Amino acid sequence: MADLPDNNPASLWPAVSPAQTEAPPPRRWVWSAMAPSERRTRLRELRTWVEWLRNTAELHNEIPPCWYRHRWGREMLTALYVGWLRT
Repeated sequence: MADLPDNNPASLWPAVSPAQTEAPPPRRWVWSAMAPSERRTRLRELRTWVEWLRNTAELHNEIPPCWYRHRWGREMLTALYVGWLRT
């Protein structure tokens, strides 16, 4: 550790302006409260991510192609997606 400039590992990270550290406002996904046009837009967004997830994590057998027809599955995938976005 003697080769660190001030023995503080945080000093190796690039400086970040305060504007970059602020979290974006939360996005709420309440399917029953959405207008039909917003629901279509959000479902399209979620579908794109779920397809990426199914392919990347090889979840074809665990997440069926008709996942969006199942309310509970749609809710769970929505929660996972929103958490993924915030991470």
